[in-house]
Amino acid sequence: MKKMIGMATAAFALTLATVPVGAVHAIDSPAGSTAQFAATPGELTLDEIPDLRFTDLTVADLISGPNDLSLVNGTVDKLTDANQGTDQLQIVVTDNRGTNEGWKLSAKAGTFRFGDGDNPVETADLNVTGLTFDTVGVSSSGTTANDFITAASITGGDTTVWTADNATTTTPNIGTGVNTAKVSAATLSLGQSPNAKAGTYRAPITWTLTAGPNN
Repeated sequence: MKKMIGMATAAFALTLATVPVGAVHAIDSPAGSTAQFAATPGELTLDEIPDLRFTDLTVADLISGPNDLSLVNGTVDKLTDANQGTDQLQIVVTDNRGTNEGWKLSAKAGTFRFGDGDNPVETADLNVTGLTFDTVGVSSSGTTANDFITAASITGGDTTVWTADNATTTTPNIGTGVNTAKVSAATLSLGQSPNAKAGTYRAPITWTLTAGPNN
């Protein structure tokens, strides 16, 4: 009996000795694994809008009219309810949402007011026939937006001046990242104003940025 047990023990030990230490099942080639990261969405913001300073003229010019005033460099005397513009003559829209759905920017020039001070209330007896952006260059840190729209006057109501496409359109300009529109020329058109006064004329401009799509 002792001899049989000893022989069985020796056979078991021999079997263990033939199994490789740390043996693993081989993975068929090729094989796949996963890499991952997350991107946190940002916002759609209107970061900068321009004050517009136009050439001065005489009362005689206003009375005889019409006149087209050109955009010039310089600061303005800000109205209390329209005091967020800068003298950099540029519009900056940032889109870091990560939706690629586009956006629309509109502008509307209000009624011109006459007089000094932060908030003149007297409506100017002034015949304004149009305020148009003539030359605007567009650039972007991401995918560029569409060209600036220069065809329509912003005195006729809320006017679309700049858009970015939805990514689903053909060859879209979706306006991602920081988009800058540099205004190098604009025109304020005035008709004959026989009751014009000597002094300062100012109008507020309201800018509205809306999430897209724009079409």
